[in-house]
Amino acid sequence: MRQGRRRARGASPERYREKWGLPLAYLMAAAAYAAQRSELAKLHGLGRRAAAKTAA
Repeated sequence: MRQGRRRARGASPERYREKWGLPLAYLMAAAAYAAQRSELAKLHGLGRRAAAKTAA
């Protein structure tokens, strides 16, 4: 969604919010879509820090 908006209007999310008077907390993606992508990322182990190596 972000790339399409940027290509079509040349606007970053910040500029888009400013242009339309949207609050900074305004979500740029639907809640259900964001939750689905979050779950997918968690399944792939993304967003986690590297586990500390333990001495054996």
